[in-house]
Amino acid sequence: MVSKHDNMSSMKESRRTANTEKSRASFPRFQPRSFGGVFLLSMLIVVGLTVSTTVIVNLAVSPWLLGTHIRDAQLPGVHQAAIDAQVMKHVEIAARTANAIALGISLLIGLGAAIGSSLYLSHQMNAGVSGIVRASKEIAGGNYDTHVEQVSLGEEMAIVVDSFNAMVERLKTTEMHRRRLFSDLAHEIRTPVSVIRAQAEAIEDGIVSIQNSSSIFQAQAERLVALSDDLSLLSRAEEGSLPYHMHRLDLVDIARTAVDSMKVAFSTRHVDLKLDTPSTAISVVADRQRLLQVLANLLNNALHATTEGDDVQVCVTQSKGFASLSVTDTGKGMTADQIAPIFERLYRIEGSRSRQDGGSGIGLAISRQIMVAHRGTLSATSKGLGEGSTFTLTIPTTKA
Repeated sequence: MVSKHDNMSSMKESRRTANTEKSRASFPRFQPRSFGGVFLLSMLIVVGLTVSTTVIVNLAVSPWLLGTHIRDAQLPGVHQAAIDAQVMKHVEIAARTANAIALGISLLIGLGAAIGSSLYLSHQMNAGVSGIVRASKEIAGGNYDTHVEQVSLGEEMAIVVDSFNAMVERLKTTEMHRRRLFSDLAHEIRTPVSVIRAQAEAIEDGIVSIQNSSSIFQAQAERLVALSDDLSLLSRAEEGSLPYHMHRLDLVDIARTAVDSMKVAFSTRHVDLKLDTPSTAISVVADRQRLLQVLANLLNNALHATTEGDDVQVCVTQSKGFASLSVTDTGKGMTADQIAPIFERLYRIEGSRSRQDGGSGIGLAISRQIMVAHRGTLSATSKGLGEGSTFTLTIPTTKA
């Protein structure tokens, strides 16, 4: 139960709080809204304190010190008492006037410098911040063709602007890839769906029977499933969530296994598949199945890039802590413009592999992500169209 004394105390505290809030409202504090205002206010306070202190000290000490020196001066032939009091008064007035003029000029110069520098810095800061705000709004609206101009505000602001512009370029590239991905994905899905639709219409019109169409439906369904699986695999690889079972392996043995598994396919196409490896083992730490997946993709691409009578050579080498495995073909080759996007998802070199072959255009993108997870690389080179291509993977070696 609350006592009467407690109620009175609460009422007094409430009145005290109300009076405090009223007092604060009666004397509002000046709060600058911009960085330039805060900086200007701080400079004015510093200048004001400096000038005030200088004025007080000079007006209080300078006349007394000057008079003391004059009284103590021993002039030849003149007695000390001869120094007229009126002269002393004028000397003191002159000292104060000189100090006042000097301090006034200093004050004007200081204020001018403070205001000028504050306005300049405020303008530069506003230019940088407003540029970032403007660019941010444009990016939020979907416009990635924007950037922020550099301003003269030191290294820190330059780093902020450079980082922001780099982020914009990255977002622009990501958005471009996203749009192209959806466009390519729509095309990839449209092809088998169109085949299924046309076949279904043919069945309805009595042109073909369901029994004769089952294999077509099955093939197109498998193609859609393969595309879905490849996209899922690539997404997991890019996110770093793809499981890896790392063990110490012999890269030479991996190369032999991959080549042996593709010999029949190459022989059927009358393409010569060669293997060049050192006589000793090359030890690496890797996931065996993932490496075989990468090599199978490279060999499969080489097979589709070649024709009867062409050659494909797999070469394994070792140098300076890294092992290299290259797949070189004498097939169609690539231009420089074709090499740049070769590892992007759903990218195909025109004519290199038809969609009817079942390729999704994702294999190289997956392979590169797998090599990144192995702290390695995957690159492509070509001297031009008709000159063949070379795909090379590198991976760190380890002691056997």
